[in-house]
Amino acid sequence: MAHLTTTLYPSYLITGASSGIGYALALELAKRARAADVPLALALTARREQPLEELRVAILNIHPCFVVVKKLDVTAGIDAIRTCIDECHAAIGPIHCFVVNAGVAALMREIGRDDDFAVDAMVIQTNLLGAMGTVDAAVRYIKRNYVNKLGPGAHIVGISSLAGSMLLPRFSSYSVSKAALNTYLRILALETRSDNIAVSILKPGYIDTPINQHMPTRPFMITVARGAELIASHIADKTAEAYVPGWPWTLVAWIVAWLPGWVILFLASSAAVEGDNIGSAIGSKKKKQ
Repeated sequence: MAHLTTTLYPSYLITGASSGIGYALALELAKRARAADVPLALALTARREQPLEELRVAILNIHPCFVVVKKLDVTAGIDAIRTCIDECHAAIGPIHCFVVNAGVAALMREIGRDDDFAVDAMVIQTNLLGAMGTVDAAVRYIKRNYVNKLGPGAHIVGISSLAGSMLLPRFSSYSVSKAALNTYLRILALETRSDNIAVSILKPGYIDTPINQHMPTRPFMITVARGAELIASHIADKTAEAYVPGWPWTLVAWIVAWLPGWVILFLASSAAVEGDNIGSAIGSKKKKQ
């Protein structure tokens, strides 16, 4: 495992930590703290508290970290996010690294085909506006508490997606949410380049998590443990932007960018089954029409 001895940030806040990448990343950070024999503080947030409590127990079985869990729905508004960050600060002290991970996916849906636009709107509300609110609140917190002036500085990590770099028919709301998040974080990197606040945009391909476990095909899939290991290494390296894993997705994304539309549609129709659930979060299964 790479980078086990790399100095960790003393503290992290992870949104969407109740399952998937967020859950696995918290465990990976605890393993690295154990290997390096250093203290670690983790603030773990999600909408569901019970999985967070289970994660806390699992982390403490790995390493005696300082773990605080907080219920947070990132769609609840900026005030709720700010309050959660302030409460986590009160519990664990200065927070150096924010992993903006909370997100949802929806059913495959062609634009305008049915009356389910509300589902697409919820994807945007969570993945984009919720993420933007988390980032905004985190940067405000960092600057007001001078965390970027302390020791290792501060770091904003956005968990985006391969989908944000590709045109994926019937996957529009998720792809748009991640593409917009990428742009937002690139602007943040420009605005904070002289403030000792690192910004990372990490774009997972198919990692075995609930958000994609119902998809009919998941090419080049890796385990969530391996995904967390790669993400932790990118955070340690302060990577500006990367696909996870880099191979083959960097090449695939480049190739797809040059494909004509009819080829993309053909590939999408070959890989997808109408009505299959591609996410763990919202929407209800449809019957084939």
